[in-house]
Amino acid sequence: MENVKNQVQEKEIAGVNWIHLSDLHMYFDTVNKEGVEASDAKKYLSAFLRKENIKADYMFITGDFRFAPEQISMNKFVKEIVDYIKELAGAVGITCMKKIFIVPGNHDLSIMEGQHEERRKIIEDIRKEYRGDIGKIDEKKAKKLLENFTFFKKILQELYGDSYIWTEELWPTVTYKNEDGFSVVCVNTNLIFNNDKGDKNQLLIGGMCLRNALEEIKKEKGNIPIIILAHHGMLCLEENERRLVERLFSNYNVKLYLCGDAHKVWDRTLNKIPEITMGCLGAQEGVDAAFCIGRLLVNGEFSLKAFSWNYGTWAEFTHFNSMIKKDGIGLLET
Repeated sequence: MENVKNQVQEKEIAGVNWIHLSDLHMYFDTVNKEGVEASDAKKYLSAFLRKENIKADYMFITGDFRFAPEQISMNKFVKEIVDYIKELAGAVGITCMKKIFIVPGNHDLSIMEGQHEERRKIIEDIRKEYRGDIGKIDEKKAKKLLENFTFFKKILQELYGDSYIWTEELWPTVTYKNEDGFSVVCVNTNLIFNNDKGDKNQLLIGGMCLRNALEEIKKEKGNIPIIILAHHGMLCLEENERRLVERLFSNYNVKLYLCGDAHKVWDRTLNKIPEITMGCLGAQEGVDAAFCIGRLLVNGEFSLKAFSWNYGTWAEFTHFNSMIKKDGIGLLET
């Protein structure tokens, strides 16, 4: 009994560790398409993780696995992406693929020529019908839009062998998994994305989908700490949708919102919920090539540390790390 007690105490001290990556933007021919810096940032990341002995219990990837304009969906490319994810996972000590949680980004849609107009009409109907206070999206129309996520579905199949916590149709837009001591909620913010002007500040996820997931977590696990994974930041949501989402977060024990998309690294707090935006893994001009590690304690407290690619090497992202410390977020000791 004393041994069990000591193990619990050790776990409370150690907490749960994760690594957060976003916007891998893999190319089929990385060096020739991306250039030397972006290619090397990806190439030397796993070696850096091993050298620094960075370990994680979980890996979170918040979308954009490929560069969409190439529209390559061949099995070989999907396998190449997943093999790279497995390489990084292995470097931090993750051997079970179901300790990796992923969400789709807007580059992970497969919108072929001629499909934009059809999607546009469905999206217009959804916008007209949608009420932020109710949060309900027509399921039939949503499932039609979700048919374009074929590339993401192939990533799921290659990584897990099935859809894992997502349904085969990716409906509802919010899914979750209760882990030991916390819950991960995965959100698809790309349902009504169509690469149209203004898309990224008018996104809808369906507040009812989110509310249902959070309510199920509460029924199953009580007031367990929750980490949200999404591709877009909360400010990309339509205004009334964002207000509903923020209110739901405050009603449940949401501790952290992790996202990507912007290719920049920053933190901000919306309605007392810290939002951490991670950069990408493509080291190009005007882009933050970066990743983040974090630790969540059983009491819900968490700490973070980011690393960036600069002048041909990975190192601590001192500017971001000093910024989160100033904002009251614990700096993870490694």
